[in-house]
Amino acid sequence: MSNFQALNNNKHKNLKIKTDAGYVHAAKSHVVPLSVFELSQAQADYPIVFIKDAQTGQFHLVALVGLEPNENLFCHVDGWQAEYIPMQLRGYPLALTSSIENADNQIVAIDINASEVSESEGEALFINGGQQSELLAKKIELMSQFSAQVPATQRFVERLVNNELISPQTLTITTNKGKEINLTGLYIVDENKINKLAAETFSALKDEHLLAPIYACMFSLQRISRLINLS
Repeated sequence: MSNFQALNNNKHKNLKIKTDAGYVHAAKSHVVPLSVFELSQAQADYPIVFIKDAQTGQFHLVALVGLEPNENLFCHVDGWQAEYIPMQLRGYPLALTSSIENADNQIVAIDINASEVSESEGEALFINGGQQSELLAKKIELMSQFSAQVPATQRFVERLVNNELISPQTLTITTNKGKEINLTGLYIVDENKINKLAAETFSALKDEHLLAPIYACMFSLQRISRLINLS
């Protein structure tokens, strides 16, 4: 079970991070959150879909990495089975979270129960009596970049929803082992609705530079075959 603690250069001065090329911490995740700015690269490896929060009704942009819940077909002992690795995965076992004292203030937290965390193996998080190591600085930069992209991602999703451009999609897939799977709870960019857009709406999306990520979502659905090949 995860156990995130606020990272402290005194309390955690001896902690190191071991390389996990397979990203095994995500082995039970069949979807991985994406930023809208990742879509041009992510489309080459993953089907890009949307999932809906049952409680809030909010849609989230994700990469589909498994054909069933608790399945990640890209996790492998030999390494992650795709060229592009989503930003959120690369930040772990660190994460940015809101401070208890101030919800608007983000702090760096570490999952001390993660298999990647050690005091004897890996790269140090702190050096020279408490200074950030290069590894820590790079992970913080990566997480800050992803966090800064969240508002733009939410706006992208909202524009699609407000223009009724995403639709529920049930996929019936037969794996290489002959197992038939019905994928439900997924939403995709609806090509038919894109084609029927009013000229002024299409032009507005173009002016907002949203057409490229829209088409990335659409083209990425061809990557379902990749999941079948890995199954």
